[in-house]
Amino acid sequence: MLDPLHEGTYWAWIVGVLGHAAGAILPDASGRAEVPLPVSDAIAFVVSVEPSDDRDPAISSQRLLGEPFAAGVPSCRWSER
Repeated sequence: MLDPLHEGTYWAWIVGVLGHAAGAILPDASGRAEVPLPVSDAIAFVVSVEPSDDRDPAISSQRLLGEPFAAGVPSCRWSER
């Protein structure tokens, strides 16, 4: 896990044709996290590290994972252990 104050927070980005939606990834005790799919035209899934003082609504340049969607779902699984 990252130290949110010093290292930032993992964010999941659902990228759609008309824009994107994002949310912090908050793993449970087992290390798993659910990410909702808030856009109906999703074409990609990106995981980034966003700085703790970030005020920019765009995806940071520190991207850990980026995958296109296949049949409406991401073609990858990611878990931090």
